[in-house]
Amino acid sequence: MAKRFLPLLLWLTCAATAMPSVVTLAPNLTELAFAAEITPVNVSAFSDYPPAAQQIREVANW
Repeated sequence: MAKRFLPLLLWLTCAATAMPSVVTLAPNLTELAFAAEITPVNVSAFSDYPPAAQQIREVANW
């Protein structure tokens, strides 16, 4: 019983603490994320609107 319970308990604990993150790689997706009140974790170098997007770490410049 314990051999089955422990992996299930660990899986549930990890699933409950995981935070979803959003990375937008196009300026239009950054604008849509902000419009939906979702603040991206990372953005592309061309994401310059809204102004708050310029303060977020850039992950792509292509």
